[in-house]
Amino acid sequence: MAFMPEDVLNKNFTATQFRRGYDEQEVDDFLDEIVVELRRLSTDNDDLRAQLKACLETKGVTAGTSASVSPAAVVSSPRYEAPSQDAKRDNAAEVAAEAAAAKKASDARREAAAVAEREAREKIAAVKASVEQAEKDAAARIAKAKADAETAEAQTAERVKTARQAKEAADQAAKASFAASAPAAATEDGNKSATGVLALAQKLHEEYVAEGESTRERLISEGQAQHDRVIGESEAKQQELLSSGQAKHDELLTAGQAKHNALVAEASARHEQMITEARERSTGMVAEAQQTKTAVLVELSRERDLLQKKIDELRTFERDYRARLKSYLETQLLELEHTGVGEAAGEGGQQHDDREGHRA
Repeated sequence: MAFMPEDVLNKNFTATQFRRGYDEQEVDDFLDEIVVELRRLSTDNDDLRAQLKACLETKGVTAGTSASVSPAAVVSSPRYEAPSQDAKRDNAAEVAAEAAAAKKASDARREAAAVAEREAREKIAAVKASVEQAEKDAAARIAKAKADAETAEAQTAERVKTARQAKEAADQAAKASFAASAPAAATEDGNKSATGVLALAQKLHEEYVAEGESTRERLISEGQAQHDRVIGESEAKQQELLSSGQAKHDELLTAGQAKHNALVAEASARHEQMITEARERSTGMVAEAQQTKTAVLVELSRERDLLQKKIDELRTFERDYRARLKSYLETQLLELEHTGVGEAAGEGGQQHDDREGHRA
Protein backbone atom coordinates (compact mmCIF):
# COMPACT_ATOMS: atom_id res chain seq x y z
CA MET A 1 0.00 0.00 0.00
CA ALA A 2 1.60 3.29 -1.15
CA PHE A 3 1.20 6.13 1.38
CA MET A 4 0.81 9.78 0.48
CA PRO A 5 0.89 12.79 2.85
CA GLU A 6 -2.84 13.26 2.32
CA ASP A 7 -3.46 9.69 3.53
CA VAL A 8 -1.74 10.45 6.82
CA LEU A 9 -3.42 13.85 7.20
CA ASN A 10 -6.88 12.42 6.44
CA LYS A 11 -6.45 9.31 8.61
CA ASN A 12 -9.12 9.09 11.34
CA PHE A 13 -8.98 6.83 14.40
CA THR A 14 -11.78 5.60 16.62
CA ALA A 15 -12.17 7.75 19.71
CA THR A 16 -12.18 5.91 23.04
CA GLN A 17 -15.20 6.04 25.37
CA PHE A 18 -13.79 6.28 28.89
CA ARG A 19 -10.55 8.23 28.32
CA ARG A 20 -9.06 10.80 25.95
CA GLY A 21 -7.12 9.75 22.84
CA TYR A 22 -7.55 7.16 20.13
CA ASP A 23 -7.64 3.41 19.94
CA GLU A 24 -4.07 2.28 20.56
CA GLN A 25 -4.45 -0.84 18.40
CA GLU A 26 -5.53 1.19 15.35
CA VAL A 27 -2.63 3.64 15.80
CA ASP A 28 -0.14 0.76 16.13
CA ASP A 29 -1.53 -0.95 13.02
CA PHE A 30 -1.25 2.29 11.05
CA LEU A 31 2.34 2.78 12.22
CA ASP A 32 3.14 -0.82 11.23
CA GLU A 33 1.82 -0.15 7.72
CA ILE A 34 3.99 2.97 7.51
CA VAL A 35 6.99 0.91 8.62
CA VAL A 36 6.32 -1.61 5.85
CA GLU A 37 6.12 1.22 3.31
CA LEU A 38 9.39 2.68 4.60
CA ARG A 39 11.08 -0.69 4.26
CA ARG A 40 9.84 -0.97 0.67
CA LEU A 41 11.11 2.53 -0.11
CA SER A 42 14.47 1.62 1.44
CA THR A 43 14.67 -1.47 -0.79
CA ASP A 44 13.80 0.62 -3.87
CA ASN A 45 16.44 3.17 -2.90
CA ASP A 46 19.07 0.43 -2.57
CA ASP A 47 18.11 -0.95 -5.99
CA LEU A 48 18.40 2.51 -7.54
CA ARG A 49 21.82 2.98 -5.94
CA ALA A 50 22.94 -0.37 -7.38
CA GLN A 51 21.64 0.58 -10.85
CA LEU A 52 23.34 3.99 -10.65
CA LYS A 53 26.61 2.39 -9.59
CA ALA A 54 26.42 -0.14 -12.44
CA CYS A 55 25.65 2.64 -14.94
CA LEU A 56 28.58 4.71 -13.69
CA GLU A 57 30.89 1.69 -13.87
CA THR A 58 29.82 1.01 -17.46
CA LYS A 59 30.51 4.67 -18.33
CA GLY A 60 33.91 4.55 -16.65
CA VAL A 61 32.97 7.01 -13.88
CA THR A 62 33.78 6.21 -10.24
CA ALA A 63 30.85 7.03 -7.97
CA GLY A 64 31.80 8.63 -4.67
CA THR A 65 30.50 6.95 -1.60
CA SER A 66 28.23 9.14 0.48
CA ALA A 67 26.92 8.55 3.95
CA SER A 68 23.25 7.78 3.83
CA VAL A 69 20.68 6.84 6.39
CA SER A 70 18.14 4.26 5.42
CA PRO A 71 14.53 4.87 6.39
CA ALA A 72 14.61 1.37 7.88
CA ALA A 73 16.68 2.87 10.73
CA VAL A 74 13.45 4.39 11.98
CA VAL A 75 12.15 0.88 12.51
CA SER A 76 15.21 -0.29 14.44
CA SER A 77 15.13 2.68 16.87
CA PRO A 78 13.77 1.72 20.30
CA ARG A 79 10.25 2.83 21.11
CA TYR A 80 9.72 4.89 24.21
CA GLU A 81 7.33 3.70 26.85
CA ALA A 82 3.76 4.88 27.18
CA PRO A 83 3.58 7.57 24.43
CA SER A 84 0.39 9.58 24.08
CA GLN A 85 -1.97 9.07 21.18
CA ASP A 86 -1.44 12.65 19.92
CA ALA A 87 2.31 12.10 19.87
CA LYS A 88 1.83 8.87 17.89
CA ARG A 89 -0.35 10.68 15.38
CA ASP A 90 2.22 13.48 14.95
CA ASN A 91 5.05 10.96 14.54
CA ALA A 92 2.99 9.01 12.01
CA ALA A 93 2.34 12.19 10.00
CA GLU A 94 6.04 13.15 10.06
CA VAL A 95 7.17 9.64 9.10
CA ALA A 96 4.62 9.52 6.28
CA ALA A 97 5.78 12.93 5.03
CA GLU A 98 9.40 11.73 5.06
CA ALA A 99 8.38 8.56 3.20
CA ALA A 100 6.51 10.61 0.58
CA ALA A 101 9.52 12.93 0.16
CA ALA A 102 11.88 9.97 -0.21
CA LYS A 103 9.56 8.36 -2.76
CA LYS A 104 9.26 11.63 -4.70
CA ALA A 105 13.05 12.04 -4.75
CA SER A 106 13.47 8.44 -5.91
CA ASP A 107 10.91 8.94 -8.69
CA ALA A 108 12.66 12.18 -9.75
CA ARG A 109 16.06 10.45 -9.91
CA ARG A 110 14.56 7.55 -11.85
CA GLU A 111 12.84 9.95 -14.29
CA ALA A 112 16.05 12.00 -14.78
CA ALA A 113 18.04 8.83 -15.49
CA ALA A 114 15.37 7.65 -17.95
CA VAL A 115 15.35 11.05 -19.71
CA ALA A 116 19.15 11.07 -19.97
CA GLU A 117 19.22 7.52 -21.32
CA ARG A 118 16.43 8.32 -23.79
CA GLU A 119 18.24 11.44 -25.03
CA ALA A 120 21.50 9.50 -25.42
CA ARG A 121 19.72 6.79 -27.38
CA GLU A 122 17.99 9.36 -29.60
CA LYS A 123 21.31 11.12 -30.31
CA ILE A 124 23.05 7.82 -31.06
CA ALA A 125 20.18 6.83 -33.38
CA ALA A 126 20.41 10.24 -35.11
CA VAL A 127 24.16 9.81 -35.55
CA LYS A 128 23.70 6.33 -36.95
CA ALA A 129 21.00 7.59 -39.30
CA SER A 130 23.22 10.46 -40.49
CA VAL A 131 26.15 8.06 -41.05
CA GLU A 132 23.94 5.66 -42.96
CA GLN A 133 22.57 8.55 -45.05
CA ALA A 134 26.12 9.78 -45.74
CA GLU A 135 27.18 6.28 -46.78
CA LYS A 136 24.13 6.06 -49.04
CA ASP A 137 24.93 9.46 -50.59
CA ALA A 138 28.58 8.45 -51.09
CA ALA A 139 27.53 5.14 -52.64
CA ALA A 140 25.10 7.00 -54.93
CA ARG A 141 27.82 9.43 -55.98
CA ILE A 142 30.30 6.61 -56.60
CA ALA A 143 27.67 4.78 -58.64
CA LYS A 144 27.00 7.98 -60.60
CA ALA A 145 30.74 8.45 -61.17
CA LYS A 146 31.04 4.86 -62.37
CA ALA A 147 28.03 5.34 -64.64
CA ASP A 148 29.52 8.54 -66.05
CA ALA A 149 32.83 6.75 -66.60
CA GLU A 150 31.06 3.87 -68.34
CA THR A 151 29.11 6.38 -70.47
CA ALA A 152 32.37 8.14 -71.38
CA GLU A 153 33.95 4.81 -72.28
CA ALA A 154 30.93 3.90 -74.39
CA GLN A 155 31.10 7.26 -76.21
CA THR A 156 34.85 6.83 -76.73
CA ALA A 157 34.28 3.32 -78.07
CA GLU A 158 31.56 4.67 -80.36
CA ARG A 159 33.89 7.39 -81.59
CA VAL A 160 36.67 4.85 -82.18
CA LYS A 161 34.25 2.65 -84.02
CA THR A 162 33.10 5.59 -86.14
CA ALA A 163 36.72 6.55 -86.84
CA ARG A 164 37.54 2.98 -87.88
CA GLN A 165 34.51 2.84 -90.16
CA ALA A 166 35.53 6.21 -91.68
CA LYS A 167 39.06 4.93 -92.14
CA GLU A 168 37.87 1.74 -93.82
CA ALA A 169 35.52 3.72 -96.07
CA ALA A 170 38.32 6.10 -96.97
CA ASP A 171 40.64 3.20 -97.71
CA GLN A 172 38.06 1.54 -99.92
CA ALA A 173 37.24 4.80 -101.74
CA ALA A 174 40.89 5.60 -102.20
CA LYS A 175 41.65 2.15 -103.51
CA ALA A 176 38.69 2.20 -105.84
CA SER A 177 39.37 5.67 -107.25
CA PHE A 178 43.08 5.28 -107.59
CA ALA A 179 42.91 1.76 -109.01
CA ALA A 180 40.43 2.72 -111.71
CA SER A 181 41.75 5.93 -113.32
CA ALA A 182 45.01 7.24 -111.79
CA PRO A 183 48.54 6.62 -113.10
CA ALA A 184 51.30 5.31 -110.85
CA ALA A 185 52.24 8.77 -109.48
CA ALA A 186 48.68 9.54 -108.64
CA THR A 187 48.43 6.13 -106.98
CA GLU A 188 51.42 6.98 -104.81
CA ASP A 189 49.82 10.32 -103.81
CA GLY A 190 46.55 8.56 -103.00
CA ASN A 191 48.35 6.10 -100.82
CA LYS A 192 50.02 8.97 -98.96
CA SER A 193 46.65 10.70 -98.55
CA ALA A 194 45.08 7.49 -97.24
CA THR A 195 48.01 7.03 -94.87
CA GLY A 196 47.48 10.59 -93.60
CA VAL A 197 43.77 9.96 -93.06
CA LEU A 198 44.57 6.74 -91.19
CA ALA A 199 47.14 8.56 -89.03
CA LEU A 200 44.61 11.29 -88.31
CA ALA A 201 41.98 8.72 -87.41
CA GLN A 202 44.44 6.88 -85.14
CA LYS A 203 45.37 10.17 -83.50
CA LEU A 204 41.70 11.05 -82.90
CA HIS A 205 41.13 7.57 -81.51
CA GLU A 206 44.03 7.91 -79.10
CA GLU A 207 42.88 11.39 -78.04
CA TYR A 208 39.33 10.14 -77.40
CA VAL A 209 40.62 7.15 -75.44
CA ALA A 210 43.00 9.34 -73.36
CA GLU A 211 40.20 11.85 -72.71
CA GLY A 212 37.83 9.07 -71.61
CA GLU A 213 40.47 7.56 -69.35
CA SER A 214 41.26 10.94 -67.79
CA THR A 215 37.55 11.72 -67.36
CA ARG A 216 36.98 8.30 -65.76
CA GLU A 217 39.93 8.75 -63.39
CA ARG A 218 38.81 12.27 -62.54
CA LEU A 219 35.24 11.21 -61.80
CA ILE A 220 36.40 8.26 -59.70
CA SER A 221 38.86 10.44 -57.73
CA GLU A 222 36.18 13.09 -57.19
CA GLY A 223 33.70 10.46 -56.00
CA GLN A 224 36.28 8.91 -53.67
CA ALA A 225 37.22 12.33 -52.29
CA GLN A 226 33.55 13.19 -51.78
CA HIS A 227 33.00 9.82 -50.12
CA ASP A 228 35.98 10.34 -47.79
CA ARG A 229 34.86 13.87 -46.96
CA VAL A 230 31.29 12.78 -46.17
CA ILE A 231 32.52 9.84 -44.07
CA GLY A 232 34.93 12.14 -42.20
CA GLU A 233 32.20 14.70 -41.55
CA SER A 234 29.84 11.94 -40.40
CA GLU A 235 32.41 10.46 -38.04
CA ALA A 236 33.25 13.91 -36.65
CA LYS A 237 29.55 14.64 -36.18
CA GLN A 238 29.09 11.25 -34.53
CA GLN A 239 31.99 11.86 -32.15
CA GLU A 240 30.70 15.34 -31.37
CA LEU A 241 27.18 14.06 -30.66
CA LEU A 242 28.53 11.17 -28.59
CA SER A 243 30.76 13.49 -26.57
CA SER A 244 27.94 15.99 -26.03
CA GLY A 245 25.55 13.17 -25.07
CA GLN A 246 28.13 11.71 -22.69
CA ALA A 247 28.75 15.15 -21.17
CA LYS A 248 25.00 15.72 -20.77
CA HIS A 249 24.59 12.26 -19.28
CA ASP A 250 27.47 12.86 -16.85
CA GLU A 251 26.06 16.27 -15.96
CA LEU A 252 22.62 14.81 -15.25
CA LEU A 253 24.17 11.99 -13.23
CA THR A 254 26.26 14.46 -11.23
CA ALA A 255 23.25 16.70 -10.60
CA GLY A 256 21.14 13.67 -9.65
CA GLN A 257 23.86 12.38 -7.33
CA ALA A 258 24.26 15.81 -5.70
CA LYS A 259 20.50 16.15 -5.27
CA HIS A 260 20.33 12.61 -3.93
CA ASN A 261 23.11 13.36 -1.42
CA ALA A 262 21.38 16.58 -0.37
CA LEU A 263 18.06 14.80 0.11
CA VAL A 264 19.74 11.99 2.04
CA ALA A 265 21.56 14.49 4.27
CA GLU A 266 18.35 16.42 4.84
CA ALA A 267 16.45 13.23 5.60
CA SER A 268 19.21 12.15 8.00
CA ALA A 269 19.13 15.49 9.80
CA ARG A 270 15.35 15.35 9.95
CA HIS A 271 15.52 11.80 11.24
CA GLU A 272 17.99 12.75 13.98
CA GLN A 273 15.84 15.74 14.90
CA MET A 274 12.72 13.56 15.07
CA ILE A 275 14.54 11.00 17.21
CA THR A 276 15.81 13.73 19.55
CA GLU A 277 12.37 15.33 19.82
CA ALA A 278 10.77 11.94 20.39
CA ARG A 279 13.26 11.10 23.14
CA GLU A 280 12.77 14.47 24.81
CA ARG A 281 9.02 14.09 24.49
CA SER A 282 9.15 10.55 25.86
CA THR A 283 11.32 11.69 28.80
CA GLY A 284 8.84 14.45 29.61
CA MET A 285 5.92 12.06 29.24
CA VAL A 286 7.58 9.49 31.52
CA ALA A 287 8.27 12.17 34.15
CA GLU A 288 4.71 13.44 33.86
CA ALA A 289 3.39 9.90 34.09
CA GLN A 290 5.51 9.30 37.21
CA GLN A 291 4.18 12.48 38.80
CA THR A 292 0.63 11.54 37.88
CA LYS A 293 1.19 8.06 39.25
CA THR A 294 2.54 9.44 42.53
CA ALA A 295 -0.38 11.86 42.85
CA VAL A 296 -2.88 9.11 42.09
CA LEU A 297 -1.23 6.78 44.61
CA VAL A 298 -1.33 9.49 47.29
CA GLU A 299 -4.97 10.20 46.51
CA LEU A 300 -5.81 6.50 46.58
CA SER A 301 -3.97 6.09 49.91
CA ARG A 302 -5.92 8.99 51.40
CA GLU A 303 -9.20 7.59 50.14
CA ARG A 304 -8.22 4.16 51.49
CA ASP A 305 -7.58 5.67 54.94
CA LEU A 306 -10.94 7.43 54.82
CA LEU A 307 -12.64 4.23 53.76
CA GLN A 308 -10.88 2.30 56.53
CA LYS A 309 -11.99 4.89 59.08
CA LYS A 310 -15.58 4.65 57.82
CA ILE A 311 -15.38 0.87 57.97
CA ASP A 312 -14.16 1.06 61.60
CA GLU A 313 -16.98 3.45 62.46
CA LEU A 314 -19.50 1.15 60.80
CA ARG A 315 -18.13 -1.84 62.69
CA THR A 316 -18.36 0.10 66.00
CA PHE A 317 -21.89 1.15 65.14
CA GLU A 318 -22.70 -2.47 64.26
CA ARG A 319 -21.37 -3.71 67.63
CA ASP A 320 -23.32 -1.05 69.53
CA TYR A 321 -26.41 -1.73 67.50
CA ARG A 322 -26.13 -5.47 68.07
CA ALA A 323 -25.65 -4.91 71.83
CA ARG A 324 -28.65 -2.54 72.05
CA LEU A 325 -30.73 -4.89 69.91
CA LYS A 326 -29.76 -7.85 72.09
CA SER A 327 -30.60 -5.93 75.26
CA TYR A 328 -33.91 -4.81 73.79
CA LEU A 329 -34.80 -8.34 72.68
CA GLU A 330 -33.89 -9.75 76.08
CA THR A 331 -36.05 -7.10 77.76
CA GLN A 332 -38.96 -7.92 75.47
CA LEU A 333 -38.53 -11.63 76.13
CA LEU A 334 -38.60 -11.04 79.90
CA GLU A 335 -41.71 -8.93 79.55
CA LEU A 336 -43.31 -11.61 77.42
CA GLU A 337 -42.44 -14.25 80.01
CA HIS A 338 -43.98 -12.20 82.86
CA THR A 339 -46.99 -11.35 80.79
CA GLY A 340 -47.54 -15.02 79.88
CA VAL A 341 -47.39 -16.18 83.56
CA GLY A 342 -49.93 -13.55 84.72
CA GLU A 343 -52.38 -14.38 81.96
CA ALA A 344 -52.09 -18.10 82.74
CA ALA A 345 -52.92 -17.46 86.44
CA GLY A 346 -55.95 -15.31 85.57
CA GLU A 347 -57.35 -17.87 83.16
CA GLY A 348 -57.06 -20.61 85.85
CA GLY A 349 -59.13 -18.59 88.43
CA GLN A 350 -61.82 -17.82 85.92
CA GLN A 351 -62.15 -21.47 84.93
CA HIS A 352 -62.49 -22.44 88.63
CA ASP A 353 -65.29 -19.90 89.12
CA ASP A 354 -67.08 -21.21 86.06
CA ARG A 355 -66.94 -24.74 87.35
CA GLU A 356 -68.36 -23.65 90.76
CA GLY A 357 -71.22 -21.82 89.12
CA HIS A 358 -71.97 -24.78 86.95
CA ARG A 359 -72.20 -27.02 89.98
CA ALA A 360 -74.58 -24.63 91.75
